[in-house]
Amino acid sequence: MEKFRIINNKVWVDDYEEIWFKKNIIGIMGHNNKLFILTDPESSDGGQNVYAVSDKGKIDWQMQDPREMYNLDESDTRIFNIRFNKKNEVVASGYVGHGFVLDPLNGKIIGRDDTK
Repeated sequence: MEKFRIINNKVWVDDYEEIWFKKNIIGIMGHNNKLFILTDPESSDGGQNVYAVSDKGKIDWQMQDPREMYNLDESDTRIFNIRFNKKNEVVASGYVGHGFVLDPLNGKIIGRDDTK
């Protein structure tokens, strides 16, 4: 991705595509022509505050709700961090140490990478 900029809850990709999110953006990282966006988790619905944006400026996916796969409370699934692990996988992590490895193609959870 050549260039992007962020102001509050908007992302501009290459100065021509504007993407609005319902909540403010608090984190971003790029990899393989995608931006991984983390929005404010306080009012998140089940940890679904991670998105992938293509180099064309379109939202490719929103993270799968961790409660679909694991027996967790909503407060345990609020995502506060996105990172790459040692295997260069996208990991979305919450306050209590739960880490969810995401498929970069579709946002589905493909494993755990807990930090407790």
